Amino acid sequence: MINPQYIASKVVIRNALQQNNIVQLRDFLTSIPRLKKGIVKFLPDQYKYTNTSIPSLLKQELGEFLRQILNKNSRIHQAVMMKFNKGDYTLLHDSVKKFNGTTVLYDLFTTNGAKAVFQNKREKFEIIGHRNTLTIIQGTYQHFFKYINHKQKPRILLLMQWK
Repeated sequence: MINPQYIASKVVIRNALQQNNIVQLRDFLTSIPRLKKGIVKFLPDQYKYTNTSIPSLLKQELGEFLRQILNKNSRIHQAVMMKFNKGDYTLLHDSVKKFNGTTVLYDLFTTNGAKAVFQNKREKFEIIGHRNTLTIIQGTYQHFFKYINHKQKPRILLLMQWK
């Protein structure tokens, strides 16, 4: 399921992540998993998106790959599959805490219509969605998801946070 090119390049990926705090891997999976219908999560002035279950094979393979890249002792702190349709978003607000660790975004299907923003006092990463792309970010960041173009198709992504 994971592109063999990335399985063979784990040391290179680990080194790039340590140097830059961010790595993007395009064409990450050889086949995209099917998703179940999800439930809309909505809290005014904080977020609106559809939450769906994570395919077990994806979670298992991705988890093993990331343990080898990050650290054998790393564990998943949070994992959620999110679908952003027209008008969906998440916002920074007072109850959003900075996360210190590794954040992983996997974009299943998207066109360039949605943006994930990770920021701290020194850096800001704006990640435009690309189909079948894994993005790994290390450090202490707050994040939110902004939908920029109402004409684009939905963005479906897996968000995992590791400590």
